[in-house]
Amino acid sequence: MIIRNHERLVRTGEIYGLTPSVTATVSYLPLVVVALFTLGLVLTPTRRMTIWMLEESRPVEALTFVVFMVAVVAGLNLAWHVHKRGESILVRMFCSFFCLALFLVGMEEIAWGQYIFLFDAPDIFQLANQQREITLHNLPGLHGRNVFLRFAFGLGGLLGLAAAAVPSLQRISTPVPLVPGLVVILLLAVIDMACNYWPVWRPLDLLTWRLAEVLELVIAITALSYAILNARRL
Repeated sequence: MIIRNHERLVRTGEIYGLTPSVTATVSYLPLVVVALFTLGLVLTPTRRMTIWMLEESRPVEALTFVVFMVAVVAGLNLAWHVHKRGESILVRMFCSFFCLALFLVGMEEIAWGQYIFLFDAPDIFQLANQQREITLHNLPGLHGRNVFLRFAFGLGGLLGLAAAAVPSLQRISTPVPLVPGLVVILLLAVIDMACNYWPVWRPLDLLTWRLAEVLELVIAITALSYAILNARRL
């Protein structure tokens, strides 16, 4: 059954002009990324290095920012194709919102350049921000609730599969090769939410907390893949 489902998934890449190997890479890269970092956290010899990579302003966060910015460019390319084809206003508005959201999240990853250009946050952020950064997601009411955004992204992406059945929304439906990554994002977000609100095994709580940065990287990769695949389909 697993082999049959894999073959069916790989065949969906033909819609986007992808070879089976490229389709498999797009589909399973998020799983590989999460698996590798999970092993890095679980295994004692690699734990310290993996934790260092996942800390603020370290390699994973920097890579996430870069992927988000590339996704913004790919999203603008998708928006141009949608506009050129004269798609509905709803589709064009979604593409615009998609690009704006990716840009905002990407800039939040680097605190809007605060640590790159080495400037202090304005007084209003010094007082209100939980980490004294120029970030919105660390303000009161939003700090510590990023898991809900990860949950919304995973659930929204999976629900986007249904858009393929609506002619006017077909151009922005979720490509099937992205399903494995979206399932991982949603599953880990649900586990993280459970750990936040109910007594759960402490090591699992720590693991999902550490993997939060990895999931943000996976979300960036998935968003980039979404924009590229839908542009290729157009």
